[in-house]
Amino acid sequence: MSIDNEITYRCKRGLLELDLLLNNFYRVTGKKMSSEDKMQFLSLLEIDDFKLWDLIQKPSNKRGQYFNLINLINSSEITNNLGACHE
Repeated sequence: MSIDNEITYRCKRGLLELDLLLNNFYRVTGKKMSSEDKMQFLSLLEIDDFKLWDLIQKPSNKRGQYFNLINLINSSEITNNLGACHE
């Protein structure tokens, strides 16, 4: 299985908000990501849904392993649009 297929498969989540966010983020950003970025994203996707949602919503560890990736997710237009849907 290619890394793109693996990421696409792992972006499907039980938590609807996370499912929408991750799938849309990867659809838009995936083609621009390096192989190294994709491997890090794949590693991020191994985190439990609720822990991952908390990490994205309330990033606290500014020097953590996924800090840059979380910032990229949070700064994306997709995240901003998803938040607007819930207001």
